[in-house]
Amino acid sequence: MEKTDTLPELSRARILVVDDDKDMGGMIDAMLKPHVGSLRLAASCGEAMELSARGVFDIAVVDINLPDGSGFDLIRNLQEQTEALSFIIISGEAESSMAWRLERMGIQSLLTKPFSSTQLRFSLGRELVHRYHSAKKGLTVSGIKKPVELVGTSSYMKDLRRKIREFAESELPVLILGPTGTGKEIVAQSIHSRSSRGNKPMMTVNSSAIPEHLEEAEFFGYAKGAFTGALQAKDGILKCADGSSLFLDEVGELSLRMQAKLLRVLDGHDFLRVGDTDPQSVNFRLISATNRPLAAMIRSGMFREDLFYRLRARSIVTQPLTGHKEDIPSLTDYFMRTMGAAKGREFRLHEDALDVLRHYAWPGNIRELRNAVVALFEGALDTGTITRQNVLWVLSEAVHDGTVPVRPFAEAKMDFERDYYRALLLKFDGNISGAARAGGIERAYFSKRIRALGLENEIFRVCKTSA
Repeated sequence: MEKTDTLPELSRARILVVDDDKDMGGMIDAMLKPHVGSLRLAASCGEAMELSARGVFDIAVVDINLPDGSGFDLIRNLQEQTEALSFIIISGEAESSMAWRLERMGIQSLLTKPFSSTQLRFSLGRELVHRYHSAKKGLTVSGIKKPVELVGTSSYMKDLRRKIREFAESELPVLILGPTGTGKEIVAQSIHSRSSRGNKPMMTVNSSAIPEHLEEAEFFGYAKGAFTGALQAKDGILKCADGSSLFLDEVGELSLRMQAKLLRVLDGHDFLRVGDTDPQSVNFRLISATNRPLAAMIRSGMFREDLFYRLRARSIVTQPLTGHKEDIPSLTDYFMRTMGAAKGREFRLHEDALDVLRHYAWPGNIRELRNAVVALFEGALDTGTITRQNVLWVLSEAVHDGTVPVRPFAEAKMDFERDYYRALLLKFDGNISGAARAGGIERAYFSKRIRALGLENEIFRVCKTSA
């Protein structure tokens, strides 16, 4: 964005609206077109990335739920593509967890559907004024780029940093396995930013967010007239990632049909758009991640073995936080410093409060720790001090002598059951039928309890050796 001494006018603003709901898109178009300089509509992440690559926009109005990915994924990709872009988020419901994500991404405006024309224009005007004052101070408006920081001094973290440096020097695909919340996307971004492709934005895609019937069109794009509604040709995800890195999160959610097509692209580096006859070539570095047990999925016919070995040319396994709890103090300090800087003040954490954090189980891993620190900050805005009682209240767990959690019998029983099921799975190398038979448990009930106990996301560790 160019610096200027003149306050911006809404009548000159260039707006990008991203919403797959045609009625909503039409309504926003009617609300804004008479008042703005230009307005373009996109119905998907891929289409928005294509429009952004071709033109310049001041503000993007983005729906959170899109057919080929999350609005958050799109914003990250747009922020990598251009820093001079502000965002307004629109959503069907304002979830409490959304505030932290928006803050981290430098986004201040959230509109909950339904909203009025006045509310929308007010948000646009506020963003334009914010852009003006930020530009006067020489600041980046949104998507402030900071080096990806991997925090921790444990042997696990040291080994992780070593692998990232090593893998960044290669062009081979990387497969990242690990439970939810262990930082798989941060690892992917670290590999990309240190690679020869790091000067270009990494394309991030949540595979589980793309419906199976749309996979081919979203990954490969389509030619004009390929199907009803294809009024113009559109590049897909693969073409948008050309020359850079493609991060496929939740790769285990891809359909078998898409797995076969992706394998052919990795082998031949070309593909056909839907409804096209001329192949297109691509050159991207693939980084994929999943919390699912791919080795067990191969045995059950849910994942292609040849694709697995192609993805796993290099592999990294991220550990749950309980595997490197010595990093909790440094992680907590990092989150506190980051959020303290954002709020322009320092916060103090009592040592006995840190002890509680050290001894908590953290089933949600690093992500849960980060979210807990966010909640602690909100509760300590008046005093600037985080106490042991603050932590206990946030974690909703009483702690005896600062070490052993005191929990209801039902929770302790569930822990025992979880350990029992995990032991059976370990003994039978992730084979559900064998484990259920040995435990004298009906297979359907065994599978149901695995899901209820949250073991689905951990079976990958059972299969790690065979993988």
